[in-house]
Amino acid sequence: MFKIPERCPFCLNAGTIEVLENDTWEFMNKDRRPFEVSGYTCFHCKACGEKSVNAEMDKLNHPKVLDARRISESLLSSMEIKHILEKVKEKFGFSEAQLEDILGIGAKSFTRWKNGTVCQSQTADALLRALDKHPSVIETIAKARKLSLVPTKKGRPAANKSQKPSTTKSAKIATKRKPALKARTKAQPRMQG
Repeated sequence: MFKIPERCPFCLNAGTIEVLENDTWEFMNKDRRPFEVSGYTCFHCKACGEKSVNAEMDKLNHPKVLDARRISESLLSSMEIKHILEKVKEKFGFSEAQLEDILGIGAKSFTRWKNGTVCQSQTADALLRALDKHPSVIETIAKARKLSLVPTKKGRPAANKSQKPSTTKSAKIATKRKPALKARTKAQPRMQG
């Protein structure tokens, strides 16, 4: 399954590498508290005892590390996040993109949290817990952000911005970049040679 290196990257001995598929590694969370990850896949050198991973193993281990980190920081698991989002989406009929816009969360954040590729912040975790207990808090947030919730043609509510231009990061970046690029090209004299 994994291409085993010919030599150990630490002691440089040849033929001493094996694959461990159920190892336990220790990591530090953001508060510098250690937490363990079980079921970690890595290379192990029989000669020097050092362990290492390659990019393929790192990709395989990453969701396990994030789940263990979530537990160590008392954050919701990716499955709990999925459940909360499904509940809110079902109640109000929003897409994930609409929910992200209403809540002011970056594009695709929910997908990354659910898939285990990124760990949510403590603040986002608290917001998700509030949505779980009180889904109608979304209406309060929309009102505070001056967003109106109106039904779409299908009779399901959707978020429409009533008084405010787009405030997503990508919209801000796009509006900032275009004029800057035009100004730069006009300001640069053409060299003739």
